[in-house]
Amino acid sequence: MTSFHINQGEHDFIIVASDGVYDRMTTDEVTSLVWDVCGTYMMQDQPQNTGHGNSIHEICGKSTDRILRVAMTRGTSDNVSAIIIALPNFENFLSKPNDSNSGAAFSRNHA
Repeated sequence: MTSFHINQGEHDFIIVASDGVYDRMTTDEVTSLVWDVCGTYMMQDQPQNTGHGNSIHEICGKSTDRILRVAMTRGTSDNVSAIIIALPNFENFLSKPNDSNSGAAFSRNHA
């Protein structure tokens, strides 16, 4: 078991996934998928909880679904499961207006 200190404002989320995911994907690939989903769904203009059309729960759920689908598409022969634990910094990031979250912001490598 590994432990680490979560620094306020430095970490966005924690991804816990089974070896069926990590047999077919690297940590960087999994993290990038989450940011890709954020980029896709934050650009929608349907105000809800985050002001971007999707609540943090929906974005985490869609990200988890994408992670599992990619692992299965890549032919994992093991079970696949994953959860995303959103930290306050992630929710703060998602609640910012769209124009401040464009471009390189979605390639953040904090996990």
